[in-house]
Amino acid sequence: MLLRVSDQIRECLDRAAEAAARAGSEADPERKADLLDMERRWMLLVESFRLVEQVDRFIDDGKAHRPPGALSVVQFLPRGVFDDDATRVMGEAFDSALALLGEKFQPPVIHEVIARRIITAARKGERDADRLRDAAIAAVKRSISRAE
Repeated sequence: MLLRVSDQIRECLDRAAEAAARAGSEADPERKADLLDMERRWMLLVESFRLVEQVDRFIDDGKAHRPPGALSVVQFLPRGVFDDDATRVMGEAFDSALALLGEKFQPPVIHEVIARRIITAARKGERDADRLRDAAIAAVKRSISRAE
């Protein structure tokens, strides 16, 4: 059974505290170092889960500020970086990429991969909507093939 992220964080914090406590009572320096490393790794996992929570909140916030069913690359854009024409072209590329992928590849993380790739290409100066879309589609395909 999958736990909610907050439950996973709590579990990791418990495990980190347990490793730290065991390290505090360990006489063997090598074993103590291993336990402290284990604590550090549990805390890194906590930070990873916190990042997941932040991304989830970011996506939820983006959904709350647009009409139902509407998607936009603008939610992913840093403010003040692109002019209106660049933003329009990026939006066209985003919409086109989502349309090409179809319903099968529409989870929020895919929206973010598409948007980030379009933004990256636009920061490098690309202003052609088709090339921006193609770059985004290629990034999604790479992400999916890595996951498989």
